[in-house]
Amino acid sequence: MKQCKCDERIETRINSWNQFTEWKDFFEKQIGEELFLEVPVKRPYHIGYSANGNEMKWYADKWYKCLECDTLWEFIYPDFPAQGSVKKYSADDCMKMEEQP
Repeated sequence: MKQCKCDERIETRINSWNQFTEWKDFFEKQIGEELFLEVPVKRPYHIGYSANGNEMKWYADKWYKCLECDTLWEFIYPDFPAQGSVKKYSADDCMKMEEQP
């Protein structure tokens, strides 16, 4: 029987401290219950260029992988007034990301 709650959660923007703590608590609980594993962040979520042409990369603060359904969760902390976000990637999405250079 599936115990993870990945299907019940959707990706979202984080625009309040309450949302941030709710998501942080959710991930910590899943790790505590050994349903999720924190994995190293390997890829930037955005690549841009500065005014002088230097490449700039932005990385998520945390990645969490569900040990039951292989969903990868990307957690970008808010830096208010800038919003944070939570995105989820299916196992198929993760395979495609690993295939890209």
